[in-house]
Amino acid sequence: TSFHKGKGRAYGLETEFGWDSSNLSFTVYYTLSWSERKFEGIWHDWYPHRHDNRHKLTLMAKHKFGKRLEAYGAWNWHSGNRITIASHYTEGNGGGSVYAHPNNVKLPDYHRLDVGLNFVKTTKRGNTAIWNMSIYNAYCRTNPISAFEDMRVLDDRVFAYYGLAVGLIPIVPTFSYTLKF
Repeated sequence: TSFHKGKGRAYGLETEFGWDSSNLSFTVYYTLSWSERKFEGIWHDWYPHRHDNRHKLTLMAKHKFGKRLEAYGAWNWHSGNRITIASHYTEGNGGGSVYAHPNNVKLPDYHRLDVGLNFVKTTKRGNTAIWNMSIYNAYCRTNPISAFEDMRVLDDRVFAYYGLAVGLIPIVPTFSYTLKF
């Protein structure tokens, strides 16, 4: 196992806007950011980090239907993570895969909707009890978390690269009970 010593830098801008009333609240979060790495043993210049998500946006809303019931939703979106895939292939002595630079490909954008209900009750001892039912990724999008490449030979001198993105987490229902004392 070999280790490389390198540098990293990240910079950007984060904003938040919110609006509240007695029963309804709405919040928007936006981030514009860059995240880069430089490892001389890997690449001679700065290159994007795996989690260099240039844009991130979150929209959140919560509505209270009285003292005992509230509903909420949050939609999350960000530009895709980055991976390294060969840009072309060379033949002959010393041939093989050639890479433009590390993390040269951006995966498809990530987005999901989370929704839930909270049932709030005050116990006999004056504590707050919350029953929660929620759904993570309500529209069941299997967001890509990784990708694989495959090179196919079309004839004896022509190669074609194919990519396959892989996502694992579908819709996830959850139930919880919280007691505040």
